[in-house]
Amino acid sequence: VPYKNQIRIEKHLIFESTLKCFINEIPTWSGFQEFQKVEGIEKAQDILKNLTEKSMEILKISEINTKVDLQVLYFALVMTKE
Repeated sequence: VPYKNQIRIEKHLIFESTLKCFINEIPTWSGFQEFQKVEGIEKAQDILKNLTEKSMEILKISEINTKVDLQVLYFALVMTKE
């Protein structure tokens, strides 16, 4: 970023959700929507299915409605333009 006095503010938020709610949120992300436009609905759905299966395996859970803690990093860049 070409501006001066750059400050990065970060905040980690942890909240309880279910794996299903998290997976269902992904199609709202602009990056996922762009991927779906370029690669097609079938490939996008395959990504979600694979992510769900791998997540359940890693978390050692058998139900997609299992509660999980999600950690999200939010950040803001503050700077001055001269």
